Amino acid sequence: AVTRITQASDPIFGICSTSVGGDSQPASYGYGQCNYPPASTNVSDPSIPTDDESPMQILDSNFTTQYHNYGNNLETASSPNQGDTTGFYIIPSQTSTVLRAIQFGTARDFPEGDPLSITLEGSNSTNTTELILGRYWTLMYSGVTGLTTDPGRSVYGDLITLSNSTVPYNSYRVLITAQRGVSNGVQYSEVALYR
Repeated sequence: AVTRITQASDPIFGICSTSVGGDSQPASYGYGQCNYPPASTNVSDPSIPTDDESPMQILDSNFTTQYHNYGNNLETASSPNQGDTTGFYIIPSQTSTVLRAIQFGTARDFPEGDPLSITLEGSNSTNTTELILGRYWTLMYSGVTGLTTDPGRSVYGDLITLSNSTVPYNSYRVLITAQRGVSNGVQYSEVALYR
């Protein structure tokens, strides 16, 4: 059995234009390159605000919220790799854990933005100044997300077991390396890390 190590209150940081072992560029609120959508007004009913689509949404155990990163272009653009090199790093409150598995939850809409493959890195640092630097990260996994076959919207995909994971780390970095189709970025509702 596996146990989730992340909590909604864990520090999480969106990133983009980042490759394995490389320094990361921070993502932020907005509608351009390296941005994720801020909270806004529901178009069909202006009295209903919509949640932002920041990285912290993937920790809330709520499939109706999501993290959406526009990646290497604007919100109004679309391409088959616009969300590549985006992702996040997280400092779980349960430090020094051996990660055993990872699981992605799909977003509520647009399957074209599903992440299909990732890299996963670990670090012994919890210092955010150090964690933006690639030299503090060690590659743990490169492969599929468990969403190769579309499981539908707002559900978990397959659990990906990290059979070679034996080293405990304090922080983890996930980078998207492929998305399902032509989209204005990559989006997912949940990412669960398990020990």
